[in-house]
Amino acid sequence: MIPHEVPYRVDGEAGRFTFTTHGIRQGTTVCHQTGRWFFPPLQGKEWYRTRGFKELALVHGVVEGSYRKTTDLINRVRHQSEEEGTPPRTLCDTSESEGQQVLFQMDRCADQILKAHHFTPQGVPPEACEYGTGSTVLSEKAIEEARAACDVSDKLKEEMAANPVPYEAPSSQVYVALDPVGVKRQKAQRCKEAPKERKRKEKKQYAYTTIAHVEHDEACYVLAGKGGVEVLRWLVALLLHNGLGAEGLTFLMDGQKTLISSILHRFSWWGSLQLILDWYHLEKKCKELLSICEEITVAFTVESLCSSTWVEKNRIRASCSA
Repeated sequence: MIPHEVPYRVDGEAGRFTFTTHGIRQGTTVCHQTGRWFFPPLQGKEWYRTRGFKELALVHGVVEGSYRKTTDLINRVRHQSEEEGTPPRTLCDTSESEGQQVLFQMDRCADQILKAHHFTPQGVPPEACEYGTGSTVLSEKAIEEARAACDVSDKLKEEMAANPVPYEAPSSQVYVALDPVGVKRQKAQRCKEAPKERKRKEKKQYAYTTIAHVEHDEACYVLAGKGGVEVLRWLVALLLHNGLGAEGLTFLMDGQKTLISSILHRFSWWGSLQLILDWYHLEKKCKELLSICEEITVAFTVESLCSSTWVEKNRIRASCSA
């Protein structure tokens, strides 16, 4: 039995430590190495990260805080210094690696579901089929009861009664709140000393993630991916896997044009499809359009006044000349 020259490295909830692994030599061949047969094999300077460490660092750490704050907290709990504990860059690489594995598994699961339902890998049925045909609308009695329960003025109730858009039955709909989220990308290294001369402000780098919050009756699920195309493909697989192919689809969104075109292209074969602008962006859009209309009206009024003044001046000049 001979010891292995490279110690086995473990990054765990109890601390960051190493220990020696051994192998058995038979003649000139070393076999039965515990570092490869009994423990998970490591590559290069890789550390084996325990389940407790991943739960502490990823689930309860980087989800709510930065890499530096998370590593400071972990090393503080484990009573290890910055040199002995986990560096922020290592935690960053670990988070990205775990995220890539999750995305890979999501893609793999979506491919299996789409293949089982005879869909293309892009999430489109190979031929014309009926999906989203089970969407229903509320009865006039249910709408009248809901309108009467609203604490609004009678004039507003009359406007609500004149609404030409039908009210869908919530039990026959799948609601999807879709929104791309952008966060500031963290730098790999932080400048310890500020530069003596203030340079031109650098352009901030952002990392974008598309979030889809899916609801039906009392069940909900959240999808998070790198882009809208990827998340919409997962959404198709989620609907097929849960037997929601007959329900109507209602998207709640902020009105981004690229996202709207992606939804219409991806679900062009779905029977009942609605795109609703959420109230915050609806109010914002109305204010922007009203502001533009006001600016156009003011500009037109000023131009009209200037034009009439110019005509009046020419008339006065003509009279004086005569």
